[in-house]
Amino acid sequence: KALLLPLINSHSNVPQVWYLLGLANSNEGNYSAAEDALRKAMSLNPSFIPARRLLLTDQILSHQTDSSPALATQILHDDPYFMPAWSITVESMRKLGQSDRAKALLTNLSEDPALPAEDKPDLIRLLVDFDAPAPAQKLLAALPPNDVETIHLRASIADATGDVAGARTL
Repeated sequence: KALLLPLINSHSNVPQVWYLLGLANSNEGNYSAAEDALRKAMSLNPSFIPARRLLLTDQILSHQTDSSPALATQILHDDPYFMPAWSITVESMRKLGQSDRAKALLTNLSEDPALPAEDKPDLIRLLVDFDAPAPAQKLLAALPPNDVETIHLRASIADATGDVAGARTL
């Protein structure tokens, strides 16, 4: 972090410098300082997606998610597969009594052929959490069958559908 101070002094108008400071603070668990640096980066470049993503992630980690739904919406506009933003969005919808709508959005997302493979496990978890085991099962079929994470996800789906015996045998 000390290495960044000369950069900040000489390049205080460069959002990437503030992002790096935010990242350093985040890695130290200093989420308040990270938020300040990330907001500075976003004030210099409002469309700087890495700063938005890290700020949302830090808000989740620090359990300070009151303002996160608006940030999540902005992120999903530019990056429709960022799962932490989906998590915040659908949880916000659940709190507003819109669980069915959230479930429908997640189901539609699960059918998107452009959904990156690395995002499928997180989406499966969200689908299971929103009582949508059928689309979760369909996504699961696209994952490597003997992968440890796939096996855990399969057990999670079996548990969610009441297949206790199936969940235990996995």
